[in-house]
This record gives sequence, C-alpha cells and structure tokens, in this order.
Amino acid sequence: MAVSGAHAQQLTEALCAAFPSRDALAQMVRFGLNANLATISQGADLQQDAFALITWADAQDRVGELVAAARAANPTNLALQALAAPWGSGATFLPPPLPETFVARPAQYVELKAALLAADPATPVAITTALQGAGGFGKTVLASALCADPDVQARFPDGICWVTLGEQPDVPQLLAALYTHVRGRPPATADIPALVEGLATHWGQQPGLLVLDDAWQEADLAPFLQAGRACTRLVTTRNLAVVPKAHWVRLDEMQTTEAAALLAAHLADPPADLAVLAPLARQLGEWPLLLALAGPVLQQQLALGDPLPQALDFVRDALREEGVTVFDRTADTARRQAVAGTLTLSLRLLQAEERPRYAELAIFPEDQAIPLAVVGGLWGTGAYATKKLVSRLASLALLAFDPPA
Repeated sequence: MAVSGAHAQQLTEALCAAFPSRDALAQMVRFGLNANLATISQGADLQQDAFALITWADAQDRVGELVAAARAANPTNLALQALAAPWGSGATFLPPPLPETFVARPAQYVELKAALLAADPATPVAITTALQGAGGFGKTVLASALCADPDVQARFPDGICWVTLGEQPDVPQLLAALYTHVRGRPPATADIPALVEGLATHWGQQPGLLVLDDAWQEADLAPFLQAGRACTRLVTTRNLAVVPKAHWVRLDEMQTTEAAALLAAHLADPPADLAVLAPLARQLGEWPLLLALAGPVLQQQLALGDPLPQALDFVRDALREEGVTVFDRTADTARRQAVAGTLTLSLRLLQAEERPRYAELAIFPEDQAIPLAVVGGLWGTGAYATKKLVSRLASLALLAFDPPA
C-alpha cells in the first residue's frame, strides 16, 4: 500500500519518538529489516533519516514490515501501535485462517453456532474446557471455523473483529490499536475508559461479532467486554472464572474418530480405514495438541519408507520411551508430562542447527504475531532462509505460520 502524505508524517513522527537517536533507529533497521540505515539515508537529522527510511520502504513495498519491526522493537510506543492498522501489520483483528489439518467437531460446532445466531448481546458466549488450566483442545480453531461460516457472517453484516488476549496482554496498547482499526484513526488518548467508550459508541451504531480469544484474567477481559457490550461476544478461555455470566460450551478431548481423522490429516497418503489410527489417538488422549505434534512424526516415518503398521509401532514405542502412555487427562502433572514427551519426539526431527533457532523463539510473547523480518533479524538470516525454517517448524506443528500473501 502506498504511503499517503498524512500517513508518512504520522509514521515519521512516531519513529522519531520511538527511536530518539540515529543509533537506536539504525539498530531497529538492522535487526528488524536486515538492512543498513547508512545506505538508506545520509540525512542531516533524525527526522530526515526517518523520512528517507519510509520512502525506501514504500518503494520496496515494505512499509508493513517497517511498522511491524518498529512495533516489535518498541512495543510500548502508543503512536506506533496506533499506526499498525493502516498497513495491515501487527494486530490485524481478523480471524486466523483455518489450518489445513482442520477436522470438524460437529456436536460442539452445532451448539456454538446456534448460540451465536440466537445470542442476546447482554450474555457472552464462551468456549472453555472442563479441565481448568488445560490448553490445546482446539478452542481457537473452533472459533475460527465459526467466523468462516457463511451463516455467521450473514448474521453479522457489520463485521467480525478478533482480539487475541493471551496470558499477559498489554491492555492499553491493544485497546488503542483496536480503536484505530475500528474507527479508522488513532485515539487521542491512552486512557482505558476513554478508549472503551469510544469503541462502545462505534459498536452501538454498528454491532458485530467480537471474538475475545485466549482470555486468562477477568481484569484483562473486562474492558473488551464493556467496549463491545452492543456486540455479540464470543470468548475462548481455559478459566471459568474469567467470564462467570455466559452461555458456556465445553470443548474437551475429541471423539476417537475425530482424533484419528486429525492424525490422518497430517499424512500425505492417509489410510482408507482410519480405525488403524485409533490406538495411537487413544494413547495421545484424543488431545488435539498432542495429535498435531504426533501427526508429522508419523508422516516422517512413512516418508522414510516404513509401511503404516511399522510407522505406527515406531511412534507408539517412541512415545512410551518418553513416558507417554494412556494418561489421566484430569491430572495436571500427567498432562504436562504428555506434552513434554510428545514435544521431545517432534524435536527429534529437527537438525542440530535448527534446534537452537527454535529455542531462540522463546524470547517472543505467547500468541503474538511476529513478522518474518523480525525473526530473521533475531536469527541473522535472510528472507528466504527465514521463511524456509519457519515453514519447516510449522510443518512439525511446533509453531503457527500464516505465510504472507
């Protein structure tokens, strides 16, 4: 997208405020864009450097990367957060795409869809699990599938807005970026009550569907529920106390047939009779998180030439070696051990030089979209090598990757 004069001025001012010295700006450019500010600009002052950088990024269609890299380098700068939406970077507030391995879960889907279509805006609809604190049961994927449903989209012609909260959200920053996305202009203040009322005023005239994904704390969720009080609100959480007054739909382990289908979705040539996958599915507790990790391991053995029965024996034996047998899903320790064991099995597929790269990603917050350019800056790799390794990690279900269009 071409940068208008007004946007260029806003971005120049935001960059100068966020990076008040040439060295600070140059470091962001080096690590975030894998570029050299000295070759981009010979400006006499910081403002000229920032403007030259924007002009350079615009000519290469990299303004979105520039905004994302700046936000990642200085995540507390309100001006940068507010500028994220015009270039489609950072928090997009769009539902995430469905994974290629998506498997329908009809019972819960039908119940949730009916609740959304008939919802009273005064009462949020919430997806949770019976196991408090347990993640990886597919709540986010199910919510994303509902957002893609034509009936749901027709029910909410004023739009669907998706907000991912996570364990430690920066609420003022997220509200400011959401305000910019919804109202088309940056907020005049970072005051939470003012942001809430500004959003509520807009949605009071144009109510839609507001999805609040992965809510951990009631205090973090409350401003968004209040801002969207005129909307139908769908909340996903692993904590029942987060939104006590809601229409609850529980999503726990898959049916065995669904779990076998999820394993099969990772195979290049799935068997005609999915029942052969049922023992492995049961060993993994019909837990979508573990199934998604084990599926690529099974496919790897098949790619090495093992027939399916032998490949299944290999995976099941390897899981047993890591302590993953039929486990008690209600016990937190057992769940943690099962995840650790299955993850170890997946990490075995990485090359020696890939493992430290994967470990380095732990510096990023959970549930935050990280631009490829920022990952490449961390790893010291170019665009092609970065995308290749990220794609490989995603193929092993070790991370989620939404490739740029």
